[in-house]
Amino acid sequence: FSLVQCTVTHFLTINDDAPGLEGEALGSYPTPGYIDRHGNVSSQFSIKSGGDGVWLGESQDLKTIRLIGANDRKPFVSFRPPRVAQEGTLAMITTVSTGDTTVANSLIATRPNEEVRTLLIGGDPVPVSLAEDDPEKSIAAIREMSIDNSGKISCIISRNAFGDFGMILSYLEEQGWTEVARLFTTAPGTTDEFRAFNLLTVAEETVVFTATTSRGTNGQHGIWRARDGSLELIALADELFGDGKGSQAPGGIPGATFFDVRLPLVADTGASYFRAQLVLGPNVDLTNNEMIVRHDSESGLQTVVMENGPAPGLPEGYTIPTVPDRFVINPAGRFAMIADARDPEGILETWLWVSDTNGKLEPILNVGDSLFEKTITEMALLDGFDPDDANKSGRSGGDGMAGPFNKKGQLVI
Repeated sequence: FSLVQCTVTHFLTINDDAPGLEGEALGSYPTPGYIDRHGNVSSQFSIKSGGDGVWLGESQDLKTIRLIGANDRKPFVSFRPPRVAQEGTLAMITTVSTGDTTVANSLIATRPNEEVRTLLIGGDPVPVSLAEDDPEKSIAAIREMSIDNSGKISCIISRNAFGDFGMILSYLEEQGWTEVARLFTTAPGTTDEFRAFNLLTVAEETVVFTATTSRGTNGQHGIWRARDGSLELIALADELFGDGKGSQAPGGIPGATFFDVRLPLVADTGASYFRAQLVLGPNVDLTNNEMIVRHDSESGLQTVVMENGPAPGLPEGYTIPTVPDRFVINPAGRFAMIADARDPEGILETWLWVSDTNGKLEPILNVGDSLFEKTITEMALLDGFDPDDANKSGRSGGDGMAGPFNKKGQLVI
């Protein structure tokens, strides 16, 4: 690794005139910007007179800044944070006014120099073949959405007012809509049916999602991956049962199974990384029950780092006392984290680790090191994954996120 300082291009600033809104100014609370591989940027700002707007900056010099929409200004009532990917394809979930007193969920998309298009809207028929189901059922809600670097948009929808039928759909302009998964079908790797789709994330040609199955009264939580036309189980959790029916955890602990698994980060290669907790038992207690796991189809589940396990690449006797909540990966499948290591004397050191494409970690930088003729006193990932919110950034830079770790291996800290 070589360490360099970065140049900055201006996009939007609080108190600027709001582009596309005459007489309006930008307020505070911008969301993190989303950037694609070509330098197109989007962000959401509050507007001083009220409401929020979404803007798309086109091209690397960002000289063209276009208003996509503003809430409380027809037809938009509200919207969720946008995503931007290949060549400026922007998509976001909105609520739109459909009458004097009625509103509906919608999914909109646009590209540079193109009009905003509505891809889905509540009340419309589901846009894929449903021959074995009631064709009269329509879209009730669009719940989650993400976009990969090819511009493919994936979303979770529910049908009818009770949301009793859900589907995961993907859209690419050249191909139209395709079905990824649907409720009340058998969840691969189990004998149970999908009963709820929870969260999803995407990378090139890959959709990874968490779902709940029909097992027992409250269902069983797990992670599945759709890639190359096939759907496979990554891991099952045992949080509601405690009967050892969760997936066997890697790491060599006899009998250890997953108690909880979180939405992974997924790379364009199909590899994914996720945080997990283990079921407490004879060989697992509160000092070693948390870990970060890597999965790919060839190698299955692998341990990246484990609570109070060895600190990768550091001398024998160094351990990692706490598994970090925040980490990032890049589209090539490399992983980065900042975490404390405890030396044999019990002294803590803060390290940045970066892996190769197979998940093998190497220590890169330590608090106390010299950088640009200064001593590092603190460091953090610029934009890390929040395991409790699928819509926050830090995934792979491949699904319309800020991508602090890009395919070239450049990492921003």
